[in-house]
Amino acid sequence: ANGNGGVGNGYEDEHEFTGSEENDNHALTSATTTATIKKEKIRTSIPLSVVFALWRKVLKIPDRQKDVTDEVSYIRSTLVLLGFLELSEIDREDLIGSSQKFDSRTIECLKVHDEMHQQYGEYMAWGDHNASFRSTIEMNEQHWNYAVMKACEEVGSNIYTLRMLPLNTMRANHIKETFELLKEK
Repeated sequence: ANGNGGVGNGYEDEHEFTGSEENDNHALTSATTTATIKKEKIRTSIPLSVVFALWRKVLKIPDRQKDVTDEVSYIRSTLVLLGFLELSEIDREDLIGSSQKFDSRTIECLKVHDEMHQQYGEYMAWGDHNASFRSTIEMNEQHWNYAVMKACEEVGSNIYTLRMLPLNTMRANHIKETFELLKEK
């Protein structure tokens, strides 16, 4: 955070100005390019089934209504076509020694296409513009994290679940399960 309620890029203080405007502009461009490259590497790929589980919960589609893949797929396709999200894949981490059989060695994922879209989403959720988004998120965060937690458990071990499952489990207020996950890691 940059202290103004927004999201900073985390690289504001890395550059010293030299006094020469041309050198300063070149150094600033280089620092910005380096920061952009660093940020590109950290965009998280989220398994598609986890994204769909969250969207079903956010859109209040009942769990018993399992045949909503077309509607949720339409949302995914639209956001990909608009350039907000991109499709990606991550490797399964749980294939070695596993008794479960999976159709593929990879998991289909989505990730935010650009840092600007990520910042806008965070602003919409937590910015100072309208408290109604924040109150909706705060009211539903535990339920949404529970849906993500369950979907993560079903998708199997991968880089996303290894990193995020403890956080989602804790935010779903499943403290004992969180402790067990952290103890295993």
